[in-house]
Amino acid sequence: MRYHIAMKKTPLLLSALVLALACPAGAAASPAPLKRAAREVQEVLNRLDRNLASAARSLAKSGLTGDAARKTLTELCLANTEVVDCAAVDLAGRMVAVAPAQYAAHEGADISKQEQVRKLHSTKKPVLSRVFRAVEGYDALDLEQPVKGPDGGLLGSVSMLIKPEALLGGLLAPLSADGKLAVKALQEDGKVLYASAQGLGKTEQKASVGLHGTRWRLEAGPAAP
Repeated sequence: MRYHIAMKKTPLLLSALVLALACPAGAAASPAPLKRAAREVQEVLNRLDRNLASAARSLAKSGLTGDAARKTLTELCLANTEVVDCAAVDLAGRMVAVAPAQYAAHEGADISKQEQVRKLHSTKKPVLSRVFRAVEGYDALDLEQPVKGPDGGLLGSVSMLIKPEALLGGLLAPLSADGKLAVKALQEDGKVLYASAQGLGKTEQKASVGLHGTRWRLEAGPAAP
């Protein structure tokens, strides 16, 4: 009888050994929270991009100016709370319609020299900018989709202006809520887009998100003492 009991216990012991080897004692910080947050950030970026593409199709039908264009831009901003303002940009690089109404004073502003506008006009493809100083007076990210006519020709673009801390803070801040973990998001050039109040000590977890060739690096680890 003792022999049979021992035989039954052996698979359990082997299973425990496999788990112990797969999860060594030193691996206390699981990468799951950062990966989960990265998925959420990517889902938000994808949703913004889909909604912006839909607005581009609407503007292709209505034109970049007028009541219908303004309605499209207003609805776009209302549907995406991470966005500060939305604009239609003509081929000369001028913001010809801006919503919501409190930003309408910036209509007519020339943004033709901004890197993302030049890139969109050159490639006729969507673009996500790096952080830059917007004409509205704050550091921002610009997500743009081309607006094309029936023949495929470029009519202009539609733009979402985003404050990076507003986009990333709500998704990444919970990771550092207990003060033990610190997190930050960086552009590929190392510029910080978001950082938790606690400084990041040693980076133990990494993830990557992005759109249209622009990538962000997310890092997390123990908060610096």
